[in-house]
Amino acid sequence: MLNTTKPYNLGYTAYSLGASYAYELATVFIRLGDWDLTKQEAIAGNAFKQAKASSINRLEREFRLRLQTLTEDQLHLLVEEPAIARVPMALLAVYKRYQLIRDFAEQVLLEKSQTIDFEIRPSDYSSFIEQIEPAHPELLGLSDTTASKLRQVTLRILSEGEILSQSTPKRIAPALLSDSVISVIRAEDPDFLIPFLQP
Repeated sequence: MLNTTKPYNLGYTAYSLGASYAYELATVFIRLGDWDLTKQEAIAGNAFKQAKASSINRLEREFRLRLQTLTEDQLHLLVEEPAIARVPMALLAVYKRYQLIRDFAEQVLLEKSQTIDFEIRPSDYSSFIEQIEPAHPELLGLSDTTASKLRQVTLRILSEGEILSQSTPKRIAPALLSDSVISVIRAEDPDFLIPFLQP
C-alpha cells in the first residue's frame, strides 16, 4: 500500500519564531495590500535590518510564506494589536506552514498536559519522531546534525511561542490567549486552537 501522507516541510531550521519579523512584514502588507509589492518594499527598505542582501531575501521569503497562511483578520489583528497578537499569530503561521511542529504540540504536549505531566524530556521528542517515521520517510534521510537542529529549533519555536517555558528542563507552560486572538483563530477553524493547548 502506498503511503499517501503528505511529506513534512522541514525547511524551518534557519529561523525560529521570529515574531518581530512577522510583525514588520505584516505591517508592510496591511499598508500595501499586495504580497508582490510587500516583497519589493521589504527588500528595498531592508525591513529586517540585515547587513547582507542574501539575508534580507531569505528572511523576506520565509516570513512571507508563513504570513500568507494567515487570514486577513489574523493579519490585521497581528498589526493592530501586537502586544497581545504578535506572538500567537506568529506561532499560528508556524503551525500552518510546518505540520511537524503542530503535530508535536498536539500529539505530545497536549497529551502530557492532560495527564498532568508538564516536563518535556529528550525522550518525548525522540519517541514522537520514532512513531511518525513510518508515515514520514523524509525524516529517515536526515543527517544526525540536521535531525538535532530540527529538534532544537522545534523546541525553541514553542518556547518563543509561549507554549513551553524558557527554562531547562523545558516545561509545558502555555500562555492564555486573549479573547480577540481566540476569536480570529476560531473563526477560521477551532481545531487550530488545539496546538495552543488552551483549556
